[in-house]
Amino acid sequence: MTHLLDTSAFLAYFLREEGGERVAALFESEGTEVAFPALGVVEFWARLKALGADEAFESEWELHRALFVAVTVADEAVAERAIAIRRATPERLPTIDSVIAATASVQDLVLVHRDPHFRGIPERYLRQIDLAERLPS
Repeated sequence: MTHLLDTSAFLAYFLREEGGERVAALFESEGTEVAFPALGVVEFWARLKALGADEAFESEWELHRALFVAVTVADEAVAERAIAIRRATPERLPTIDSVIAATASVQDLVLVHRDPHFRGIPERYLRQIDLAERLPS
């Protein structure tokens, strides 16, 4: 695996929002293997529910699950890294996002996201692609 998608990145792709085309390019890039966190599956369901499309979750997840080489889970090493990341990050970092970042960190994956709170994580813990950043022209 080379990359881990945060839920925000997957939703950009799924909802065809800004940054979604960069996620599509990752899926199509030779040599790139994209994983998704198990906690992201729950967040994806919650977003569909908020959009009034709860009944579509199973079919949409089944269809899109094939895009990922793995669905990652958190273990004790991830929990310990999440605590370290939260301690080292001066800005507020939601617990679920700290676990997702720690999963990428422990597995040496590039985290792909569009959430500003990931930007405060020190580089020593996390390699990241922020879809909200503009690419050089």
